[in-house]
Amino acid sequence: GFMVFQRGEPALHLYVVASGTFEICGAGDGAEAGQRLLVRGDHVGEEALLGGDVSYAATVGCSASGTLQRLSALSIRRALAESSSDTASF
Repeated sequence: GFMVFQRGEPALHLYVVASGTFEICGAGDGAEAGQRLLVRGDHVGEEALLGGDVSYAATVGCSASGTLQRLSALSIRRALAESSSDTASF
């Protein structure tokens, strides 16, 4: 399989699944800690959006072929700052 990132690595990107199936493992504490599958449209790596010295909370990998869209946390924060005047009230 292919490892996207490992728990404890610096969180620099948010990933969105474009195709294939990816597995999150090692989130939380203990041997049975959270295993779940990510499919098209799911995202992972939200820690990257927090900024600062943040690490990924889990390990994500793919055992078969798949495609992820990788979004730089810095680019996302810049885009949000530029569009801060675009608000909606409900």
